[in-house]
Amino acid sequence: MKTSTITIRQPKARGFSLAEVLVAMFVILVGISGITSTIWWGTQRADSGQLVTEASNHARTLFETVVSRNLVKLAADSNGGNFPVGGGTFGLVSANAGTRTPVYAAPFDKATLGVDLARHVRGQSTATSMINPAQQLGSQNEVSSEMARFTRNIDCRRGAVANPGVDDYQPELCTLIVAVYWREGRHERNVSVQGVIRHNVSP
Repeated sequence: MKTSTITIRQPKARGFSLAEVLVAMFVILVGISGITSTIWWGTQRADSGQLVTEASNHARTLFETVVSRNLVKLAADSNGGNFPVGGGTFGLVSANAGTRTPVYAAPFDKATLGVDLARHVRGQSTATSMINPAQQLGSQNEVSSEMARFTRNIDCRRGAVANPGVDDYQPELCTLIVAVYWREGRHERNVSVQGVIRHNVSP
């Protein structure tokens, strides 16, 4: 009686080749870099949005302060009763469009208004005076870096009479433009608030 022997060969264990490992690592690195760049971009957008919001708050506060404190009239009085198209000693209107002034420099400083607008805007107590860039420009180490980040430019254009006897009210109005600037990297950005207000300056 013959017996037959059946031999079953087990397949040899085979690992990954070097090429397969390199391809897998490349795919993983591409995925990680994509996720990292997405997170970085999102963080940058969030920071930029925060700056836009803060600058907008500063611009609105400056505009509302001009109206509520009648600062156009005070500026005109300090300028010999003339409309403050060139600024005057009061410092409300910027000399030209390229001028950048610390956002809460005079006349928006605590000494002039009796209130610290910087702290007011940020919802902080005004009991303890915050260092004001307008008052401390000679000592940069004392200037608040948060407030020093933003600068402003203010323009106020008086209305002209187009039709005497019909548009006589126009000289009593002016267009107030408040722009707040800040830098992001190498670029300067800005927001502005504009509106027509009554200034109470004599013709």
